[in-house]
Parts: sequence; C-alpha cells; structure tokens
Amino acid sequence: MAQIETYVPFYRKYRPQDFASIVGQKAIVQTLANAIETNKVAHAYLFCGPRGTGKTSMARIFAKSLNCASGPTVTPCQTCELCQGVTQGNALDVTEFDAASNNGVEDARELIENIQFAPMAGRYKIYIIDEVHMLSNQAFNTLLKTLEEPPPNVIFIFATTEAHKVLPTIISRCQRFDFTRITVSEIIERLQDIATTENIQIDTDALTAIARHARGGMRDAQGLLDQVSVLSRAQPGHVIDRSDVTRFIGSLEEDVLVNLAQAIGEKDTSTVLQSITALIHRGIEPGQLIKDLTLHFRNLFLVKASEKGMTNKTLNNPAEMLDLPTDYFEKLQLQAQQFEAEELPQMLEALGRTERNIRTTQQSQLWLEIGLLDLAYRQDIHLIQDLSDRVEALETKLAGQPVGPATTPKTVSTGPSISQPVSRPEPTPTSRPAMTEPPTITSAPTSAPVNPPPAMSPPSTPAPAPPMPNPSGDRLPEWDTIVHMVANPSYKSLLREHSFLIEMKGNSLTIGCSSEPTLKLIKRETKLIHLQKAVDQYFGHPMQLNLILEKKPEKNSSPKPVPIMAPSSSATPSATLPPASPEINPPELPSEQPALEESEHFVPAGNEASPTSSETDVNEARKYTVELLQGKIID
Repeated sequence: MAQIETYVPFYRKYRPQDFASIVGQKAIVQTLANAIETNKVAHAYLFCGPRGTGKTSMARIFAKSLNCASGPTVTPCQTCELCQGVTQGNALDVTEFDAASNNGVEDARELIENIQFAPMAGRYKIYIIDEVHMLSNQAFNTLLKTLEEPPPNVIFIFATTEAHKVLPTIISRCQRFDFTRITVSEIIERLQDIATTENIQIDTDALTAIARHARGGMRDAQGLLDQVSVLSRAQPGHVIDRSDVTRFIGSLEEDVLVNLAQAIGEKDTSTVLQSITALIHRGIEPGQLIKDLTLHFRNLFLVKASEKGMTNKTLNNPAEMLDLPTDYFEKLQLQAQQFEAEELPQMLEALGRTERNIRTTQQSQLWLEIGLLDLAYRQDIHLIQDLSDRVEALETKLAGQPVGPATTPKTVSTGPSISQPVSRPEPTPTSRPAMTEPPTITSAPTSAPVNPPPAMSPPSTPAPAPPMPNPSGDRLPEWDTIVHMVANPSYKSLLREHSFLIEMKGNSLTIGCSSEPTLKLIKRETKLIHLQKAVDQYFGHPMQLNLILEKKPEKNSSPKPVPIMAPSSSATPSATLPPASPEINPPELPSEQPALEESEHFVPAGNEASPTSSETDVNEARKYTVELLQGKIID
C-alpha cells in the first residue's frame, strides 16, 4: 500500500528558521541578536502584537540560538539535534505551553514543579507560553514568585495578541517587545518568492489584493496564497488575477464599491437598493459588504484629506503613502469631489452604526438597506450643517458686526431746516419743575425770529422706494418675491436682510452682499442651491448668479415728521412764534433735544411709538434664537 504524502501548508512550510528570514521586525531582531552576542539574556520576555507577525517564530529562533550546539549564536546551524528538535517541536529543553487550553492553577503548579529540574541537553530550559493572556488571575499569581526569581538557566517567553489583559505585575518582570504589522510591500515581496518557488502563476495585482486583505499578518497572506494556488494548478496556463482573489476572499471588487458609493453620493436610492439585492444574490454577506464599503469611504476620507494637507513639494506619490493601487487611487480622487470633507467622517460613523446593527440582528439585509438609504439621504448630516450655519449667522448678528455700510446719523427735517440749535436760558433751580424766564417785552417782534418746531401733521404712508440703479437698462425683478420663494427659512431670512439686487444683464443676475461674513454664508455651496432654484423658478429658465461684496445703496424715503414734546395735544403749532406778551408764557421747551435719526418714526400723540429699526433687529434676532432652540426652524 502506497504511503500518502502529508501536505504541509505554506505558513508552516515557509516559517522563518533564523533571524535573517524574519520579515518586518528589524528592531526586535537586532535587539535580541545583540543580547545573545553580549551575553545579556534576560530571564523573561513578553512578545506582543497582532496575529501572524512572527511572535512564536521569533521565540523558537531565539531558543535555537541559545541552545544550538555551536552557540549561543545569532545564526543557528539548523542541523544539530537541538536545532532539529526545536524545529520539529520535540526538543526536551524547549517546552511550548498553550495557555488557551491550560489556564488553570493546577497547570501553573505543574509547570513550576518541572522548572526545578536542570536542562537535559541544552544550556537553557526555555518555556514558550503562547496566548498568555488566557491564563487566569490565580494562575498568574501562582507564577509570579517563580517568574521574579526563576532557577538558573530558565527563560520564559510569553506571546500574546492582547497585552492589556496581562497583569501589570507580570509585565513589569519581563522585557517587552511590540511586534508591528508587516507592510504590504514586504508581504508582496515574500509572497512573490513563495510563488516563484512553488511555480504559481499569479500577477502583481492579485498579490497586492492578498497582501491588503491580510492586514499586516504574514500567516494570513501565506494561507490565502496557498488557497488560490489550487486554481492555478487545476487550470494549467491560467494566471491568477485580482478577480480570482476577491472571489476567494468573499470581498467586493473596487469597481463595485466605487459604483455603490457614487449612487449614495447622488442620492440614487433605486440604484442603491438594486445593488444590495444583486450582491446578496451573489452570495456576499451583509457584514462583509458593509466592511468593504466602510473601508472604501475611509479611503475617500484619506484622499480628501490628502488633497487639502499635502503638497507636491513634500509628497511625490500620494497613492504609495496611502497604500493604494494607482488606478484605484485615481478613481477615489474623482469620486472625492462628490463629498465635502466635513461630511465624510460623519458618514463613516453612520457606517459603523450600521455594522453594529447588522451584527446584533437576524434581519441583516433589512438593516443594511436602512443604513445605506439613510446614508444616501444624509438628513442628520445636512441638519447639523444647517444648524451650524444658522448659529454662525445669529452670532454674527448678535455680536454687532456690521452687515451693511456704516451710515452717519443725520438730522431729518420736514419743515424749515434747523441749521443751529435754539439757545435756551439756564434753568432756575427751584423746588418745582424749572420754567424758563419770559423774554423781554418789546413793542415790536424780535428782529430775528426763532425757527419754531416743525408743524405736526397726520401720519402719511411712506412713498415706495424707487427702483435700484441698473446700469444695463434691464428692469430689475422684485427681490422680495424671489427671496420669498427660497425654501430654506434661515437662508431666506439671511437673504432678505443682507442682500440686494444690483443689475440684470440678459441671463446674468448680479447680487450684492453688505459684508464679508454674510457673503461667505450666502455663497456656501450647500445653501446657494436654494437661491439658484428660487431664481430659476422665478424666471422660468436657468440664470447665472454673480455674488459680490457691495455697499447697499441708500433708499430715498418720504419726509418723516419729527416728534416734539408739547405741553398738550391741543396746542396748535405755527410756523413762527408770536410776539411775547406779559399775560402768556411761552410753552416750556426741553432743555436738550436729541438728534433725530433716520431710524425714528413719528407717531401722533395718543398712539404708541413704533420701535426703531435697531430695536426691530434685536427683536427679530431674539425671536430667531427662540425658534431655533425650540426646533421650529427645520428644513
């Protein structure tokens, strides 16, 4: 009967056997080699790091170097009985201990009893305890005293992927070495050597896909290469490409991810649902789909960040720095223009929530569809941006920053101009309200008549403001009507208060903004679309909008009556003052008359005074704040 040849997987067949064949851990290799050469070998080591990075292989090589017949040496001979015993796993003085299945106190006590015996063939008695974090606290405490003061020629080597679970009292008694993930280029180089040795026909893109899927673990990469190599042997002459690798991995092709992300960016919910259904029918699990899509959006975010933070002087090839294939990187650069840099991190958070929902439910496809549709609408993201814009505009308004051209208060007159203030005598200090002294009585009126206060007249409706200047000659549309058609309430308020029309020339409309902060808010891309829709709807065809920083022209208003303080409502004002007489005292005039500004409005006696424009602005701002906090202003 023919003997069946045992197949050895690649990760065991090509396990490193000396320090020179260790990939990606140069600093650790150099440190351990120097310790051997200088005879400064510690009694306990802790090797920690991700899986497949060489922790157990490093421990075995270190054991061979210490017990080799020609050692201690950094280059074990690999032929002596001690080296062969470590390679085959049956060395008498090198014990490999699996803490995952032997994690009790009794196992630790048995190990302590065996430690008391001297080495049988080698120089050191070495204990390699793999997955040491699986030991119970009682087992750790049992080893504690022995680990601190072990017998001579005893060395502990602990290996773990979760160093944070190891007791600090154990870590403090060991020399710790942190193994890092192996880079994609180093994995590709090692896989290429194996493929050449095994005569595997595979292209570089396929090796890159394997290396990227391994996520820094050499053992995972070698195992996947071993798996896809069967395809090459089953089909002579067939060269394994990237599609073969993705089929074995169960992940999505990059083109599928790009198309799905494009549909999400364009809010094409129909395509999103069709893509999900097609991928599920193809056998792609929802969990794998959301993981691959999350990785794609992570790449989009990194590409978007690289565009803002990188320069050609410091970075020649961003694709290499981001560890991405060149063709995939170019697609990401184009697709990154669909999204804003501020919304990509929030989209990644939404994908993370969807992934957690999928893991904890039995209706994974339903939650996948809900998560991706919610990502397409991006309601929460847009709401946060809108609220941020509103708060920024409100802070600008309440802080008193200028939102229009500064105007100097002017004295308004409806009657004869008051060029000089009327001189009034100093009031006489008395216990009752001060009265002005009567003027000197003369037989004739004073030579220089005093300008009286303007006559009081009934309120009249202000005349409509004339149309704003338009150099082009085209008639300007009603700006208030256009603003009223804007869908966004906060944006509508911002346009009404701080923007105005300048000119219309053909299909081009020029809009002025009074200040730099408001111009930036109005020109924001996510907001300007509301104004564009309103303008196009008003005119019935697309219009080109030009927004510029321009002082708002002053509007001509109808003459406004100036309020005066009169002793009674029945007093009849006149254009000139009559001659003074001893029997009649002139009406008391206020000692100081404030300057009258354009913002004041005259109200006849007996009616409530209307608020000034500054008071109106403050009241509108307060009302805007209350509605914002109450959640009433929502798109």
